[in-house]
Amino acid sequence: MKILPSIAVVVFVVLLNGIVRADTVESDVPFNVDGDTLEARPILDEKWLWGDEVEMTGLDRDLVGVATLIGERRYVQAVDRLMPLTRKHPETVQVWFVLTVARYGRGQYDLALASADRCVQLRPHSPEPLWLRASILVAQGHLHSAESNYRRAIELNPKRPVGYLQRARFYISYRSEDPAKMGAAVTDIEQAAQRGASEAATEAMLGHAYEVTGDVRRAVTHYRSAIDARPGDLYILGRLVPLYDQAGLAAQSDALLSAIDGSKLGNPRKVARLATIRASHGIATGMASEKIERYYRDALLVTPNDLAVRLEFARWLETDGRNAAAIPVLRKALQSEPYDPQAAAQLAWALADDGKELDEARRWYAVAKQHDPSSPYLLDTGAWIEYQAGEYDRALEVLQPSLRLAKQVPEIAYHAGAIYARLNEPDKARRFLRMALAAKRPFNGRAAAEALLEQLH
Repeated sequence: MKILPSIAVVVFVVLLNGIVRADTVESDVPFNVDGDTLEARPILDEKWLWGDEVEMTGLDRDLVGVATLIGERRYVQAVDRLMPLTRKHPETVQVWFVLTVARYGRGQYDLALASADRCVQLRPHSPEPLWLRASILVAQGHLHSAESNYRRAIELNPKRPVGYLQRARFYISYRSEDPAKMGAAVTDIEQAAQRGASEAATEAMLGHAYEVTGDVRRAVTHYRSAIDARPGDLYILGRLVPLYDQAGLAAQSDALLSAIDGSKLGNPRKVARLATIRASHGIATGMASEKIERYYRDALLVTPNDLAVRLEFARWLETDGRNAAAIPVLRKALQSEPYDPQAAAQLAWALADDGKELDEARRWYAVAKQHDPSSPYLLDTGAWIEYQAGEYDRALEVLQPSLRLAKQVPEIAYHAGAIYARLNEPDKARRFLRMALAAKRPFNGRAAAEALLEQLH
């Protein structure tokens, strides 16, 4: 079988709940520490995903293009590219599988489940569609049904280690409060090891298990074993470095990072990933802003279309008090339709915060609102656009649904205080401003909130 060389290395990077192989770690990231979404590369057995029927129909070239879009988190464009292929190749499971991944990344969970079901129909004896189906059920909150899919996948081929790792990852990410399920996760990892899973994969997953339960010392021990088994693995590095930084062991992080020569990584995505790990390390250790910014720009230099890197960079610029600098970074992510709603939302906020180009802010706010009209964070952006335009009554009206989160989100509390101050309601203004300033974390607008509260005394 002849396919482009890049397929065997990088097929997708997608927010996906758990496509993981037993013999690799970095190339198919099994999970993300927060458990809400997970960053994964569903690189499956090439004979399964990229079979001869794909090559013979010329689909390899089409799907490589789509894979690139998914790798850059441009899910809207990926879906648009795939829909004609489903009509042209309705019996080709690979098209439906990739469509499922793209729909999942776009947040279209009902549609993703429908295309996953089509994959199951076309390949009823393959576990891969069941893993994908379980991921979608998790996103919909149907954890019991998801667990059933993981069990069925193991039953289809109990000798394959990857099925056990899939279920272990599920338990770790979504059942960590249940000691029995965490015990079952460890058992599944042991089962995977007995069936040939690599030491790097099993140790990394054990590290994650201890990380989510708060046992940082044991998590570090297992992640360290994983990185020793596979030196320079960027997934493991991305998990271990933050733990070292949190524990005040920045020297350990420095040693790991300095041991990797980025110029020898070859793959642009790996080069970019290393740069973002270094940026995160710099943020955690108080590195100069100029150096952190250089890491992000280095990442974008090699992967200019990587939406995730642009969003991470823009969000850091926001926390660094430089939202205006995020505007050109985000504009480059929105140069052509269809527009990514997350990028649109972040750009709308950066423009609203800057306060100079409110018509453009309204445009991107409208784009983002089509995707998630009830988001309290997005409504906060809409309220601030109205505030900056001097429409204070309208600003309060837009902000009302978000006020329930004011205690948890200091930006919302600050905006409420500023709006009430303009509406000549000083008592309410002071209450929300104090609420904002009581937050333990830094937030964009803290200095302005402090100054406004002083004026109101």
